[in-house]
Amino acid sequence: MAEDEIHRLELTRRQALENGIDDLLDINGKDLKRMEPEIHGEAALFSPSSGIFDSHGFMKSLYQLGNNNGMIFAANTPFIGR
Repeated sequence: MAEDEIHRLELTRRQALENGIDDLLDINGKDLKRMEPEIHGEAALFSPSSGIFDSHGFMKSLYQLGNNNGMIFAANTPFIGR
């Protein structure tokens, strides 16, 4: 693993701690391969209490659900009241 990659992992750890994530686990290459066989690496950080939220995908899903249930979507339209 390149020295700059190790440095980036440490920066990520520090940022996580600043953001209140204090349960990061160091993962070695063997454990990484076991957890995610398609990822090739020598080290990683695992965060059991955080994740990535795809807000765009979520909004697309909400739109599709609404559309399938008769919703009328009017973008950039002010809401005045009922």
